[in-house]
Amino acid sequence: TNNVTLYAHWTVNKYTITFLNDDGTTLQSSQWDYGTTPSYTGSTPTKAATDEYTYSFAGWDTTLATVTGNATYTATYTSSARSYNVSLNVGGGTIGSGNVTSYTCGTGATLPTDMTKDGYIFEGWYDNESFSGAVVTVIGTSETGDKTYYAKWAILYDLVIDGVQVNDTNKDDVLGNGKVNYDPETNTLTLNNATIGSIASASAIIADTDINVKLVGVNTIESGIAFYVDGALSIGGAGSIKVVSSDSGI
Repeated sequence: TNNVTLYAHWTVNKYTITFLNDDGTTLQSSQWDYGTTPSYTGSTPTKAATDEYTYSFAGWDTTLATVTGNATYTATYTSSARSYNVSLNVGGGTIGSGNVTSYTCGTGATLPTDMTKDGYIFEGWYDNESFSGAVVTVIGTSETGDKTYYAKWAILYDLVIDGVQVNDTNKDDVLGNGKVNYDPETNTLTLNNATIGSIASASAIIADTDINVKLVGVNTIESGIAFYVDGALSIGGAGSIKVVSSDSGI
């Protein structure tokens, strides 16, 4: 017989290496030889933006290692808070300071209050042109989307009652107690059982225009000067008025 030599034949083990997106979607799955280092050859993984964040690929959840068995790698992402545009319709007014043109989710923004318009008083920002609903002062940290706000203005009248300047919004109830109202069409100030001022105040009623005072019921004015009027003053109506003044009265 003859001697026989046998040679061992070896086949390298192969293992499945899988690359997943963070939602579990398979990006790549292939066989790799034992002892090799796998690589990802597909396009850069992506993650859809939400209303709050955009996402950028940041690598795999673990470092790619020499193949010793089946392995799975999952994409990871860094998030960036989204920014949105802010449009402020000033309605003919001017923003003095604190203008806002954008905001970032999670941070929000404060709307400006340094607002001016000749002959008007600023009454706040609204999210609609009809000025319905609540005044908006801030964009909250959880809000998203582009924003548009409208400045509401009220006409100022040349009339101050007990320190309150009369405007187009408060004219029907100047002091908030239902006892003083003003009609700008006729320059008529109606006092209805009203008590205005205190003996320490300088002037209870100040008008830089003609003023017609209509008395209803019993009214009292206490002030250093009851009426300080730069124009014609007329007082009428079926009611009465008692003036307690530390100065000249009218």
